[in-house]
Amino acid sequence: MLHELAADILEGKIDRDRCTDLADIQGYITYVTGYQEDFSNHVHVEVEAHLGPVTGEAGATGAIDALVVSDRMLTVIDLKTGQHPVEPNSSQLMIYGAAVVYELDYSGPVRLVIHQGGHAKVHETHSQTLLSYASGVYQYVSTAEEWAAKGKHSYSPGEDQCRYCPHIHDCSELRQYRDALAASDFKPEVDPELLASELDMVPPLMAWAKATQERAQALALKGTVVPGYKLVRANTMRRWVGEEEVVAVLGDA
Repeated sequence: MLHELAADILEGKIDRDRCTDLADIQGYITYVTGYQEDFSNHVHVEVEAHLGPVTGEAGATGAIDALVVSDRMLTVIDLKTGQHPVEPNSSQLMIYGAAVVYELDYSGPVRLVIHQGGHAKVHETHSQTLLSYASGVYQYVSTAEEWAAKGKHSYSPGEDQCRYCPHIHDCSELRQYRDALAASDFKPEVDPELLASELDMVPPLMAWAKATQERAQALALKGTVVPGYKLVRANTMRRWVGEEEVVAVLGDA
């Protein structure tokens, strides 16, 4: 919703002065407006990036929040409203930048911008660097598809890769890590570096546990019997603490 609202304001479809509660996107709108006020720039909002030349996936697309094209610079801007910090040289923005370079047949400096939390983080790069990165992505995807077709694929559990994975509830690699961790009686490692690697796995394990509970509850609500478990109403255990609380709520009557 925030992305759509920002796009409508930047395209003049909605008057910004008539909108309220723009705290999350006010800085982004002001930032892009600065580019719009320079008549040497061509600013495009909500641009569809064709990712096929980069990833090799026919028909793959992505949404670029703002694209600025000028004679001296190509600028790709991505608005982030989540709490997890994203850097401007992230794989997503590098791929988007490469896709635009391919489509426009552009050669020259490129600016990648992540606007998050009211601030812009900028990564300066070049079209040739992005094309080289895209070549690596293309080869990586091709190899992954070949391995998957031959049944050689595997997963590496981690905080970043597990965060949005739809298979976290039935991931065999994550289950193996969980079992290995349980077998060690959850003893903290003495080596701080090893302990840090253990801590990195806490968020995905918690996400796996939550996803497992939600999946079991959804099946139970549909009538599926989960052996050893049953669906019951929540017991809130609410009670009055004393007469003073009753009077405070209900009054002297």
